[in-house]
Amino acid sequence: MLRGAFGDKLRQLVCSTDRETCERCPQAAECPFQLLFAPRSEEGKSEGRGTPPKAYLIRSMLDEGAEFNSSRPLRFELRLFGSAIESADTILRPFALWAEHRNPQRRVQLASAFSLDWNDRPSAQLAEAGRLTGSKAVSLDFGPCFAKPVYSSAATLHYMTPMWLKEKKVEGEKHRKDVRIPTIEALVREVRSRIWLLSKSHEDREWKHDSVRIDELAKRARNLAKDGEWVDRSRYSSHTDQSMPMGGFVGKILCEGIDPALWPLLRIGAEIHAGRYTAWGNGWYRIQPARHTGDPR
Repeated sequence: MLRGAFGDKLRQLVCSTDRETCERCPQAAECPFQLLFAPRSEEGKSEGRGTPPKAYLIRSMLDEGAEFNSSRPLRFELRLFGSAIESADTILRPFALWAEHRNPQRRVQLASAFSLDWNDRPSAQLAEAGRLTGSKAVSLDFGPCFAKPVYSSAATLHYMTPMWLKEKKVEGEKHRKDVRIPTIEALVREVRSRIWLLSKSHEDREWKHDSVRIDELAKRARNLAKDGEWVDRSRYSSHTDQSMPMGGFVGKILCEGIDPALWPLLRIGAEIHAGRYTAWGNGWYRIQPARHTGDPR
């Protein structure tokens, strides 16, 4: 619901045409809505994808509470990638507009918005008391992901939102199979592909990497134990009038044999998410060094 309302308001705000779709729109190259919700790029086809990854994702609260009010506000992160960061002020405006056009049955008001650093500390206040301040969002790089030391070749990966990965495409097969229990091999393959596509599509530069070497290292890792399962979830799309599956694995997996060279890549993946439906917050995981206890908990 959060993503849907965000998209509807943003399109109303920035679209100056009467088109029902974004196809062949002459303003597509400069349109913030197009950038976030309907990006176009030829690079996705080389990675077996019809469209490039979205330039944003939403991280919402993980508890099971369904009601929010003044004493329990809804807190979430809107993460922007590449050129989308430059449009942060425009992208935040739909959330401020909710306060101006609130439904009497569902009163919503933007209390505040901050640009955060890697330690979740505010580095700039972007909105206060429902109004945008005009401050610029701070752009972060992934230096901290490389700076942290590697303590162990074993790690516990905590998949906090559904992780839906695909196996490597086999020649002759039309579709890739689902990975029901995530492996380091499948996760690393997805993360490196996502980094490359985000860089190429939203920064207009190519991330130089040795994909063959990275995949070879990832194959050496293996799962030791798991505490979790595949969960089936779905969402309704008002655009297509269809219910779409958004399931994936949720839980913890203990892995061993992780090469030190893979740790920065896995840490970056934890920040940008991986797998299907990342824009909705899926594919969010944490990685922690572990001992070979045989118990991922």
